[in-house]
Amino acid sequence: MRFAHKTMWPRILYRIRSISLIWKLLIPFLAFAFIGTISLVYLGLNSQQTLINQESAREMKQLYRLFLYNMHQKERVVLAMASVIAENPEIKRLMRHRQREALEKYAVPMFKEFKKKFGIEQFHFHIPPGRPFLRLHEKNEEGEMMAYRRTVAEAMKNRKGVSGLELGRSGLGLRGVLL
Repeated sequence: MRFAHKTMWPRILYRIRSISLIWKLLIPFLAFAFIGTISLVYLGLNSQQTLINQESAREMKQLYRLFLYNMHQKERVVLAMASVIAENPEIKRLMRHRQREALEKYAVPMFKEFKKKFGIEQFHFHIPPGRPFLRLHEKNEEGEMMAYRRTVAEAMKNRKGVSGLELGRSGLGLRGVLL
């Protein structure tokens, strides 16, 4: 087997020497053209992929900024709605005297209107220190202590309105809290 291998190379070299001059010039030219074309295609596709990735990253950043802007606007709306409710003299009076049934009777039509017009899904009234007083969206449901929620804790600490995106029992939602 070793002997056959040694005799194979002289035959191959003889065949290469016997090729005409045109083929001897044409084969390297075609090989270099093929290698050059492959290299250029690779570089072109690689640069296109880089451009696509850069454009995709720029677009994602732009969409993220738009998302943050929309969230900020919705937080302001939620806080404004909570402010209107919290500043209502009748609601203040009912909360001060802890009249749960009267507050429910007064606030349910307001909640239904907000739900219909603005898609508000939850409506809570809390008493210090973040204890649920009345849930209009789940009337018979007793709620957990809310003081651990970031917005509730921040509103109690700073004594001013706070809004933000929070994960709750019923999923992710915007919360507006006023004392």
